[in-house]
Amino acid sequence: MFDKLKNPTVLRAGVLLLSIFLTTLAILNFYEFATGTIDENLFTNIQSRIMVTRPLFGSQDENTAAERGDLLLEINNEEVQSSKELSEKLKNIQLDSLVTLNLLRPHLNRTLRVSLPRKSLSESFVKLIPPAVRVIQIVPGGASDRAGMEVGDLIYRIDGQGFMHSFEADYIMRKARGDKLVVYEVLRQGEPLTLHVKLAIAGFRLTRIFPLFCGLIYLILGTLLFWFRFEYKAARLLGLASILVGYVISVSWNTAIIYISFQGGWRFLILCIALFLSLTLWFNSDLYFPVEIKDARKPHKRQRILNILTGVIIAITVLLSAAFYLHFWDDLNKFLQDKSTLGLVNLIFLYGIYSKIRMRKVTSPEYREMHRLIRNAGIFIGLFSILLAYLVFSLNLFDVGIMGISLLALPAAYVYTIGKYSLMDIRIRVRRNIQYLLASGLWTTLLIFLCGYLLLILSSKTDRFPHIRFSSNFVEVIDEDISEAESRSQDRLVFMVLSGSLLISVWYVGRTGKRFLRTKYDRFRYDYRLAAHQISEMFNSNLDMYDLARELAGKLAKLMHLKRTGVLFFREQAQCCCQEFYGFDGAAWTEYCLDAQHDIISAVLPFTSPVEIHKLSDNLRTEFEKQEFKHLVPIRSKERLVGLILVGEKLAESAFQRDDYEFLNTVAGQASVAIENAFLYEQLREQERLKQELKIARQIQMSSLPQKIPTVKGLDIYAVSKPATEVGGDFYDYLNSAQGELMVVVGDVSGKGTSAALYMSKIQGIFRSLHTFNLTPREIFIRANQILFADLEKKFFVTGLGIKFLSGEGKAIIARAGHLPLLYYNSAQAAVSLIQSGGIGFGLEDSEFFTSKLDESCLTYQPGDIFLLASDGITEAFNETLEEFGDERLIDALKKSVSLSAREICESIIQQVEDFRGDTAAHDDSTLAVIKVVA
Repeated sequence: MFDKLKNPTVLRAGVLLLSIFLTTLAILNFYEFATGTIDENLFTNIQSRIMVTRPLFGSQDENTAAERGDLLLEINNEEVQSSKELSEKLKNIQLDSLVTLNLLRPHLNRTLRVSLPRKSLSESFVKLIPPAVRVIQIVPGGASDRAGMEVGDLIYRIDGQGFMHSFEADYIMRKARGDKLVVYEVLRQGEPLTLHVKLAIAGFRLTRIFPLFCGLIYLILGTLLFWFRFEYKAARLLGLASILVGYVISVSWNTAIIYISFQGGWRFLILCIALFLSLTLWFNSDLYFPVEIKDARKPHKRQRILNILTGVIIAITVLLSAAFYLHFWDDLNKFLQDKSTLGLVNLIFLYGIYSKIRMRKVTSPEYREMHRLIRNAGIFIGLFSILLAYLVFSLNLFDVGIMGISLLALPAAYVYTIGKYSLMDIRIRVRRNIQYLLASGLWTTLLIFLCGYLLLILSSKTDRFPHIRFSSNFVEVIDEDISEAESRSQDRLVFMVLSGSLLISVWYVGRTGKRFLRTKYDRFRYDYRLAAHQISEMFNSNLDMYDLARELAGKLAKLMHLKRTGVLFFREQAQCCCQEFYGFDGAAWTEYCLDAQHDIISAVLPFTSPVEIHKLSDNLRTEFEKQEFKHLVPIRSKERLVGLILVGEKLAESAFQRDDYEFLNTVAGQASVAIENAFLYEQLREQERLKQELKIARQIQMSSLPQKIPTVKGLDIYAVSKPATEVGGDFYDYLNSAQGELMVVVGDVSGKGTSAALYMSKIQGIFRSLHTFNLTPREIFIRANQILFADLEKKFFVTGLGIKFLSGEGKAIIARAGHLPLLYYNSAQAAVSLIQSGGIGFGLEDSEFFTSKLDESCLTYQPGDIFLLASDGITEAFNETLEEFGDERLIDALKKSVSLSAREICESIIQQVEDFRGDTAAHDDSTLAVIKVVA
């Protein structure tokens, strides 16, 4: 209906005026209630005017009897409204049968069934009494109590005036001037009594403030919601419903108006209309709050039915009120008294509940989740109302005004839901520490009020406890009067015992509630020593850098109950080598840390203790605040910045205390040692990893060397290669081609280690590929240089020596590319010569220059001749005095072993080199190949 209005401003202003009017009316109503004359009792209409005049006992059970003063409600389960109707019913019952009477016993405030012989009943056992009201509650110490009035008394005249119902009785009483004696004529168990009640000038129960306070809260919240969020339909419906229900709550329990007067009539009519409309608007709001339900025809259809039903009920209420107050219908008084508005309210309420239940079938899981708290608040109010009704009407322990406290649960649930999900563009953020203080204060206040109220009840009930008599030998409970002094002493003792028990119980309940609140709001206090010990154990059990950072972030967040934490490790105060987080997805933040690592390190370097984020530069502060970090704690080791702890807000959203900062300092101190150990462990692990990889590389490299010595007629062949480190750049290879032909190649890549080994593998592959074309050593070297010159880094070069044996012809073709000369032992001359054909290393120059410098030699060999190919790791091996092994020692070693086999020659020379070197580590790879011509 709001959507069809052309000028929303007029509607907003109208609702604001309505809210002001209803608020004024509610306050005026409470003022009239508080300042009006009162007799301090509570009465209600009687259900029957037929009273039993004498006791009647059943023939079989004398304890089952009708007492004088009982009100007859039914006979044989049929209502009786008059003496004439009773007479007619009795005439139709045989004299020898039993008659069942349903009676109301006023002073006990309960109904009972009595079975009596028909012959014991005559028309004189009951009488018709005038219209009256029954007293159901009396304020202890109040005006009626002082006058001697009791619960169950039937008031039938006030100041000599009769009345038809409780409204008229209340009207007559309130017409009396305050501080005046009012004469009440009552029936007490059938006996007429006259009581003189001195009315109080003004007064009200303290609990009646709660409905007024609760109603004003509804009015204020509803007005604010309607005014500031008018563009949302949910806000309009909820706002107006809250305004109307706020007026209903503030007035219903604090009414001083007399509805039978004209003034009371229109105010009663406003109350009824507000009640009907508030319920309807509230049920309608479910279609738009917390999220709008679209494409749901049946819920909208039920909404229209509810609106029509409410309109009809309001029209009926207006017509009935007009007929009553304009006296169009004399019997309307009784109709309204019996039916009142409760049935109409129940009709709207039940249909609304039915609509809500049916609507759940079309709501989404998101809707149900967001609406859950509001639903639970409604259930709580319903259960609390049932409990309160039982206490009020059965035990007379509480006043209904206290229900105002429970009714605050509904607006609180709405406000919390709106704030939590930012509904209707409303962002309500009450910090958790404030929530805890409010909840804790409210809980304490409630306990104090409850304890005081129960103590007042105990103080007024001590006279009802049995008397106890103490003697030297025993304790006895007696049911007889004792002296006033003994009674007073015992009352004090009983009161002290009960009040002490009550205080202990309230203290236990209060402590349990406080514990619940601390758990709910994460208000935990942690043992700093125990926490430091746990952190220390965690540091001792973690050596891996990433595990350490991850465990530190998680453990710190759990021990200090933090929303989020972050840990950064810095290597050499220059690089962020590790970043771990807890409590949020740190993917974007990790990327930021890597991009801004130098800025972070520079900004943190000046600090040596925990600091707040706002002390950083604007850019860093903005980024840290974006991730909801509040504090940072530098981690230093020997004045070097090795890490940083980022601390978010506590789950309780409370401020950090001195103990927190001291604990963070302690953690940073412990972490510095653990981080240094983690760095060392990482280095060791990396070294171990490289060592393992190099070991594997060595195995691969060694397996790439020839594993089998080729068999060539007339040649005894053996070769060996020893890298200076795990892998090296030296290599040798046997390249077989045609029958009786063999090419032996020895190479050396400049440098040593992994890079040289990789190039060695590449060169070895090139030679093996080129050899398939049956080329001479010079041709293979030329083509290999073409490839290596294009691919080889300029800081590297490769030397090579190749010799091709033609065993059938007894010839050897030799090419040398910058490598050591070939040692040739001529058995006929018993001399060793150096074959130094021209050539430069691979990859140094282009193909044309390389070809021009590369020569090829050819010689004829005979049995006993020996060819030795070696790398510079043999000749350049040095001892402790830095003396090189040299060519002369190599030649001499060869001469001394010419009688040995090729293998024995290799082993002998290698052994002599090692003996010469002694304890000096090899600084270069060593490779040796020996080919001995045999017969």
